[in-house]
Amino acid sequence: PNSGTQNSPSVNQTPSVTGIFAAAAAKTGVNKQISCHTLRHNVTTHLLQTVADFCTVQEQLGHADVKTTEIYTHVLKRGGHGVLSPLGQLSRL
Repeated sequence: PNSGTQNSPSVNQTPSVTGIFAAAAAKTGVNKQISCHTLRHNVTTHLLQTVADFCTVQEQLGHADVKTTEIYTHVLKRGGHGVLSPLGQLSRL
């Protein structure tokens, strides 16, 4: 419990993941609206493109129905290599 002392953080003083992500996104200068959910979609798409098998991704996302996970495969149908992760470019720096 919060005793009201200065050393005891209250719930209002603790930043949320969403707040931290929004602040970080604003600092990048990205002009698109992005969120933690956007990050979830991107990471999932890239997992499916590279190494993760479909059932593992479904389980990690907590999807009971396979159709929910299949939503992520729409990006994979672009042919070629699909969308490449910007993190893959770090090795070229």
